[in-house]
Amino acid sequence: MIDTDTAVAYGLALTTYLEEIVSGKFTYKPNRTLAKHLQRHIWQWFWFLIEPGLEATNWQAEQAMRPGVVNRKVWGGNRTWNGASAQDSVTSVLRTCAQRGREGFHYLTRLLCSIAPIPLPAAKQ
Repeated sequence: MIDTDTAVAYGLALTTYLEEIVSGKFTYKPNRTLAKHLQRHIWQWFWFLIEPGLEATNWQAEQAMRPGVVNRKVWGGNRTWNGASAQDSVTSVLRTCAQRGREGFHYLTRLLCSIAPIPLPAAKQ
């Protein structure tokens, strides 16, 4: 494990090096497209080295999406875009409730039976 100052130095050095690489002239269109994308997000690639505590990957988000993806594949997806949107919303609310340690189905029942909007439940202390 490296100390914070060393990680920041590496992050800045890698960002500078990447900036040098992508600022060149590219004759092949896909390479130009990639270089533009890299330049547009130049500070985001190694920010996890500069900002202590920031995850280097999005594995937690990927794992959070997994049940929805499995459900979509098992059931063959949605028949309409409205159905897909509804499933996205319900899945998002259920996941948020789970992350906050609250009962998602109870919240959805209260939400669907109420006249006024109900805020998402706060996290358990």
